[in-house]
Amino acid sequence: MNKKMFRLYAVVFLSVLMVLTVSSLSFATNGDNLIGVGSGSREMGGTGIAAPQDAVGGIYSNPAAVAGEKINMDFMGTLFIPSVTNKATVGNLSYSADSASKVYTIPSVALTIPVSTQATVGIAAYGVSGLGVDYRGTNVDNTRYYDFSAMYGRPAGSIVYPLESGTYTNFNGMQFAPFVRYKVNDQFSVGVAGRVNYSMLDLGTGTSQNYGIGAKVGILYKPMDTVSLGLTYSSPIEVNYKSVSDFDGNGTKDNLKLEQPQEVGFGIAFEPIKDKFLIETDLKWINWADATGYKDFDWSNQLVVGAGLQFKPVQNLALRAGYNYGKNPVDSHSNFTGSKMMSMQGYAMPTYYYESFRITGFPAFVEHHLTLGLQYTVAPQVSINVGYMHAFNKSMKETGTNMAGAPTSFESSLSEDSIELGVKIKL
Repeated sequence: MNKKMFRLYAVVFLSVLMVLTVSSLSFATNGDNLIGVGSGSREMGGTGIAAPQDAVGGIYSNPAAVAGEKINMDFMGTLFIPSVTNKATVGNLSYSADSASKVYTIPSVALTIPVSTQATVGIAAYGVSGLGVDYRGTNVDNTRYYDFSAMYGRPAGSIVYPLESGTYTNFNGMQFAPFVRYKVNDQFSVGVAGRVNYSMLDLGTGTSQNYGIGAKVGILYKPMDTVSLGLTYSSPIEVNYKSVSDFDGNGTKDNLKLEQPQEVGFGIAFEPIKDKFLIETDLKWINWADATGYKDFDWSNQLVVGAGLQFKPVQNLALRAGYNYGKNPVDSHSNFTGSKMMSMQGYAMPTYYYESFRITGFPAFVEHHLTLGLQYTVAPQVSINVGYMHAFNKSMKETGTNMAGAPTSFESSLSEDSIELGVKIKL
């Protein structure tokens, strides 16, 4: 490839990279993480630790497994379509609503360049985590539901509280990931990807943006030509969001810290028929229970299992399918006492609003995902991807009392659909 063409491709790549910095994201799958990044991974159940199908999926899943023979550029995106509902019951009265319907665009791009027969370098940028609801203007978004003015001898309407907290949340995170991969020999490779998390949080009082830094390290071992084993570790990345909500009700907006948790992953890929049929399975441990913010929300650790199949009936067509499962990490707190005060990152708030915030504002419940997709090679250097994912509906309900002791419950449900689109270029 001549220098003029390379500069053209580089300009296109950087332009897409800039688009990522202003994209609006909001989604949830394994907790608030995507099941996978890149069309190939998401079409195969979120797998990619041992045998990623594209550069962006490799940099995210296991930088040691990125192919290094040619220059690779990926331009991929996901149209993410969540469906979220909420119901609040106080005594004999119930209020229910659907979160505003939205289609979220989640782009991902990658560029990898072999610098020698053993070393490959590059960079990727992609949406990786997010979650949000929008019940503004609905029955559950009543900011003056409780009036406690009379209890304190004040005029009616002077001391009022909302029906629920968490009726508008918008959290999204993306990563910029420079990486290097070194092929020690034909059986063993190592890789490291830096991770700069740029994320935004809006809890209804304005958006706060900040950065965090971490890394992912990986190894790839091929005991034979048809078998690959991958092992990865991702470091935690903490981000502090300033002045996002008045949790303790003192009239001052408080900060909230959220941490992308540490993660350990293992993958195995097997080709029973070389270059024809691929089976891949990944196992990931996600440490939500020790991650700042999520441990305050009382999330449990997740074991996520992903499995994917790829079959090539002809040389230029790959058919894919997959399954992904991660148990709902949000622990249940039924029989809560709403008047009891909770401390969340040092801010005291009534348990009633703490539980509403967890169930209404952060409904990361879905567990089962099915995926389908295909890759078609339209030219020796260009392939296109089309895929689909469905996350089956999952509900969660908690019961307890409100601040005055009346029976109360909060219930939310979430299901998801997404369409995957991608273009791969090899030079």
